Amino acid sequence: MRVLLLALGTAAVLATAILMVSALVAGARAVRIGGARLLVNGIAWFLPPPDLPPEARPHMRRALLCWLGAMGCMALAGLAFGVGGALA
Repeated sequence: MRVLLLALGTAAVLATAILMVSALVAGARAVRIGGARLLVNGIAWFLPPPDLPPEARPHMRRALLCWLGAMGCMALAGLAFGVGGALA
């Protein structure tokens, strides 16, 4: 059981890394299209201003979803490693 949990934790860490890279790529595309103000205005990612180009919105949405997925995978990895370590 311990080996299975450690393998699950390792897979979740790898998924986190993949999702984080995907989020960074999508975020960079959104900033390239929407401008540098997206770098300093965090609320614009959740409530986009009306003058933001519509081409940037799908990239912003993808970046946010990837970050949420990465956070979920990180929580799963922590839980799996914690329980796997407790079983040792």
